[in-house]
Amino acid sequence: MTEENKAVVRRFYEQVLNQNRPEVAQEIVAADFVVHGGAPGTPRGPRALTGIGERLRAGFDGSTFEIDDLVAEGDRVAVRWTMRGRHTGEYFGIPPTGAGVALHAIVIFRVVDGRLAELWPLIDHPGLIEAAASAA
Repeated sequence: MTEENKAVVRRFYEQVLNQNRPEVAQEIVAADFVVHGGAPGTPRGPRALTGIGERLRAGFDGSTFEIDDLVAEGDRVAVRWTMRGRHTGEYFGIPPTGAGVALHAIVIFRVVDGRLAELWPLIDHPGLIEAAASAA
């Protein structure tokens, strides 16, 4: 079961985010999917994850995700990832710098019946802000 859960998470990063195929989220994200600790007003369901991709693409041209570590136990999959891109649009109030940046995160997904059901993110926004400010 853990290998199948890891495959669903990989598919999210590879197809939904890296290949910009938001329609895949309809297949792999539960209708009641929730982001714990997300920004106020974060929608539920597949839109919660496709919206994340849209915001990142708007802020970072050519953004790509690399899975650095992927660990699973039971219905949980932990991912340590790095997103790289050029900071060409505003992101969380940070004006574009044009600099190449890396954003790091560790997130935990809960997978139920082959679909992403919950997400607990820990994203290094302070590191991104510091890198963007020093590049400006």
